[in-house]
Amino acid sequence: MLVLVVRQNKGRCLNLVFYFILTVLRARVWSGPIDAPPDKDYGEFSSFYRDQVYSLKIVEVFKGEKEISHLPGVVSVGVRSPSLMADLYTPTKFSSCSFGLHKGREYLLSGYVLDNKLRSSFCDLRQEWTHVTPQQRAGLSGQYDKSC
Repeated sequence: MLVLVVRQNKGRCLNLVFYFILTVLRARVWSGPIDAPPDKDYGEFSSFYRDQVYSLKIVEVFKGEKEISHLPGVVSVGVRSPSLMADLYTPTKFSSCSFGLHKGREYLLSGYVLDNKLRSSFCDLRQEWTHVTPQQRAGLSGQYDKSC
């Protein structure tokens, strides 16, 4: 709900959202989405409970670095400026909380870690990096304790 308020305010102030969410990162979509197998057998409704999985190259972690770096399957790539590769689990395309990310684009994403998986849903922050304002970028770099 907080994200919707921020978006209606043209994204000028993210400090409330930043305070309440667990992970905030800048990432490039490397591949995906692919359908993950459901965690449980839901019978004929299994397709509604499947996550979509995107592979991300994490450029920068603004919040939740410890949680993300300890996830199974997260790997460090690169020598000169190493970055993390991680899977992002999002709701199925049949869910009202689903959303789409585009391969090759960078995003400002928020989410949480649940069951050893990095997750994000429609209700979390999702904004193309090119649309993040200089004020928002300053806030992400530690200025959100100040007023917007």
